[in-house]
Amino acid sequence: MTRDNTAVLLIDHQTGLFTGVRDIGVAELKHNVVGLARAAQILGLPIVAATTARDSMWGPTIPELREVLGDVEIRDRSTVNAWDDEAFVAKVRETGRDHLILAGLSFEVCGSLPAISAQADGYQPVVAIDACGTFSHHKREAGLARLTVLDE
Repeated sequence: MTRDNTAVLLIDHQTGLFTGVRDIGVAELKHNVVGLARAAQILGLPIVAATTARDSMWGPTIPELREVLGDVEIRDRSTVNAWDDEAFVAKVRETGRDHLILAGLSFEVCGSLPAISAQADGYQPVVAIDACGTFSHHKREAGLARLTVLDE
């Protein structure tokens, strides 16, 4: 993983989803995801960001992250797994990077499922678990269990 072969994927860090996070403190989670985005920018890593149903159910990207992302396009989608959205995957391919750092809400869906799908497509994903959150410790454990396939 280097500056030249890595991209960062930020998935569903939305105001409505943050209200249900229970496995990590919301302030800590915001700090971590904003820090990941800032680090990516400093290192010159491309960022691909997405939301789900931002105009209805889950709301916009949290303001702290939106501010840091500046003019980075945030793709809104209707798929559960971001990797099932062709336009999202096209944006990832456009980066020309094969190593991916992913973070998402909720972790067991928006963090682990795209990582598993990306690996199946030949990418080398890593999930930044400290920049992910979910709605219970049981869901966090489910996400971690799903990621065990990345080690195989």
